[in-house]
Amino acid sequence: MTTSLRLGALCAVPTVNIVAPAMTLPNLADSTEMVQLLRLSCRELRRVPIGATLKETLDLAASPEALAMRNKLGEWVELASESHMEPAVLALEAAAGARKHLETGRTMARTGELATWIGVPVAFAGAFVAGPVIAAAGIVVAVGGAVAVAGDKTIKRFNRWAMYGAA
Repeated sequence: MTTSLRLGALCAVPTVNIVAPAMTLPNLADSTEMVQLLRLSCRELRRVPIGATLKETLDLAASPEALAMRNKLGEWVELASESHMEPAVLALEAAAGARKHLETGRTMARTGELATWIGVPVAFAGAFVAGPVIAAAGIVVAVGGAVAVAGDKTIKRFNRWAMYGAA
C-alpha cells in the first residue's frame, strides 16, 4: 500500500523518485473575492467566460487572456487591500476603461485597414502612371493605415485581460 502511494506508481510511465513540492492553495477569502471580481468584470466587459463544450472551456481557461485576467484579479485584490478601496470599484472602472480602449482599437484597425487598401494601390498608380506626388500621397496614406493597425495591436496587448472570453 505504501509503495503504491509513491509518485512513480501514479502513472504507467516509471519515474525516478521525484519529490514534488507541496501545492500552495490561495487564501479562501481572496479566491471568493476573485470570483466575485471575475463575475463583475465579465459582466462589465459583456463576456461569458464559458465555452459551448468542456473542451472549449478548458481551452479558454488555458488561454493567454485567462492568465492575464487571473493576474489582473490578483492585482485588484492586492491594490484594494493596500489602499482600503472596494475591489469591485477598481474592477468596474478598469473594465469600463478597457472596453472603451478596445472599442477605440477596433475603430483604429478598421480605419487603418481601409487606409492601407486605398493607399497601396494609389502609391503604385502614382509610381507608374500619375507621378511622384500621387505616389507620395499613397505611401503616406498606407503608412498611416499601418500605424493605425499597429495602434490597435498595442491596445490589445495592454488590455489582453479584457479580451478573456471574447469570441
